[in-house]
Amino acid sequence: MAGTGAAGGIDGNGSVATFSSPVGVAVDSTGTIYVTDLHRVRRIAFSGGNATVPSNYTVSTLAGADAAGFVDASGSTTRFSTPLGITVDEDGNLYVADYGNRRIRMVLQDTRTTTIAGTGLNGRTDGAGNVATFRTPYGIAALPDRGRGVSLVVSDELDRVLRQISLKGGGDAAPGSAASWIVQTLAGQYGAAGTADGPGNIASFNASRLLGANESGNVYVPDFASWKLRLVTPNQGFFPIDSTPGGLLMDSVRLSNADGWVPFAGGANRPFITYPAIGRGATSEPQIWSFSVPDTVTAFQFSVLVSAQTEAFTPPEGIDSDISGGTGSVRTNVRTLTGSTAGTDGFVDGIGSNSRFRSVIGMGFDAAGTAYVADADNNAIRRVTADGRVSTVAGSSGSSGFATGRGNFALMAYPTDVAVVEGEYLTASADWYAAGGVFLLVTDLDNNRVRIVRGPHSGWNAEDSWEPWNPNFYDVYVAAGDGTDGYANGGGHVAQFAAPSSIAMGPGGISYVLERTGGNRVRTLRWKGGDPTDSVSWQVGLLAGSTTGEPGYTNANGANARFDDPRGIAVGPDGTVYVADTYNHCIRKITPDGDVTTLAGTDSPGYVDAVGASARFSCPWDIAVGPDGYIYVADRYNYRIRRVSPGGTVTTVAGTGSSTRTDATGNASGHYDDLGIGINPSGDLYIAEAECIRAIERIIDVGNRG
Repeated sequence: MAGTGAAGGIDGNGSVATFSSPVGVAVDSTGTIYVTDLHRVRRIAFSGGNATVPSNYTVSTLAGADAAGFVDASGSTTRFSTPLGITVDEDGNLYVADYGNRRIRMVLQDTRTTTIAGTGLNGRTDGAGNVATFRTPYGIAALPDRGRGVSLVVSDELDRVLRQISLKGGGDAAPGSAASWIVQTLAGQYGAAGTADGPGNIASFNASRLLGANESGNVYVPDFASWKLRLVTPNQGFFPIDSTPGGLLMDSVRLSNADGWVPFAGGANRPFITYPAIGRGATSEPQIWSFSVPDTVTAFQFSVLVSAQTEAFTPPEGIDSDISGGTGSVRTNVRTLTGSTAGTDGFVDGIGSNSRFRSVIGMGFDAAGTAYVADADNNAIRRVTADGRVSTVAGSSGSSGFATGRGNFALMAYPTDVAVVEGEYLTASADWYAAGGVFLLVTDLDNNRVRIVRGPHSGWNAEDSWEPWNPNFYDVYVAAGDGTDGYANGGGHVAQFAAPSSIAMGPGGISYVLERTGGNRVRTLRWKGGDPTDSVSWQVGLLAGSTTGEPGYTNANGANARFDDPRGIAVGPDGTVYVADTYNHCIRKITPDGDVTTLAGTDSPGYVDAVGASARFSCPWDIAVGPDGYIYVADRYNYRIRRVSPGGTVTTVAGTGSSTRTDATGNASGHYDDLGIGINPSGDLYIAEAECIRAIERIIDVGNRG
């Protein structure tokens, strides 16, 4: 039908097409054939005539390329790493066991590719698709839709088990999101070879590879090295089977209908169930909790932690009364949200402690509490949900450079901060606003530019899906800066910056850009109208600091003021600009007219909680302001998180001075490499500590046990 016998990747009619390493094969309802070949998915279509003549078939590449990698994208921009098994559902969607990436991928007919299960880590974790892990996914088979949506069976070769992947919500969940899928162990003994038949928790395999399934939903397993063809059927009914006793291999009792997983450092991530928001004095509707219970378990117990976002920003008064002895408050709780507290860096999208960063610094929040963070050394912008799920929305595989385009192709060079722009200020079209989309302004430090990231991308319309975790749904442009290290005001296309390192948006849509060493000044950035993705639509000016970049410590107006390598900037609700003047060891205050004064601290390092000039900081690295005007400071070399009232009173919110990443209440927590700080809509603080992100929550009240 196709192939010459010579190795290669040539598309064309079957008599000239070549393959490198074809393994898996699937056929859809129209007779079109799909083959996994090295790092690609190929399509073979019959064009008519004599079916035994190769030239009557056309071979094309549906997704992937010759190079191995991991990219969820479209067509040849997608990357696989040795895809093996492949199957097709009743709607023509393809599912691929991406062996080298340890993931299960879905390929649509329009060539868009999405990961539906697996984090890329080597493991055997069951759970939601964005949490589950695989070791060696080899074969895959789609089962008939029995009114419960798509379900798949995957063979994990070296773990010697079969895994079931099915859609949540009885098959009604959105298939484009990994969080919509649930992975469960179906049969086999993890890591133990054997040929035993029987229930799933007793049966064993030697090495299950490619799989098949018939119209009745029975699964056929060629068991390599056992010389057997094995048949797997449910005890009753049809696949997918529920997470109930009898047939599932479960390590322990598990919550089977979790909405997600909350990361906890030093322990297992914990499942959660979401209850809808309610008003004061109201009672929420009951929710069903379903548990997967192994046959041998007759009783079990569990504990529940209740956590809620408040209906409004919670004022900080309760913290002050508990501060004493140079430590933080017992009324705050510090926990690691995502990343490694051990200092292990990397570039991994995942959840909680499975995620990896290299140097996460500045961040901004949208109205829903989702954080967008600048991962500087990975040259990427990462999206972090409130439950610690991390995805990359811009930056091409961590490579440094300069390029505009879709998020998975755009290049940045050491991005350091992100400001989320309110939709009403930059709405480019009704379709964009209807999507609940986002505009991000990013300080691209080594490119000496301010970038603008738009999601969904240009050309998106309201009838399309919107996948906020997918970089292929974002576009990256330049808002301001021509790339020259210098100083020039004017339109965004001619403006120049010197090491723009932090950005904040003030009332009315004006943004402020802070330049660190080389610039030592604060610039203004205004959208003039028109297309916000075009730098001509932006205007750059000077608020305060030297036009030559001269450092110093001078309170004055505009260009007469001096700063020394400032790193953080924030804007209060009244439009006052605050700067963490890092190597002047103080917090500066700037009026909208450019008058600079010192709010707290002086140009001498130290650690003192006091008022105004009597307070001391040691390299305050970043700063955030809540809607009540209170200022929060990442005091890097005091290893503490500080708070400054609008009147200049400095207190310690969290930290003991210990340079460790210790999760605890604020009076016992440890902090290290506090490079960034942000505040979400409910008033919880997020701290960027290079390889991890930590949350500081206010303990408002402690309820009674029930």
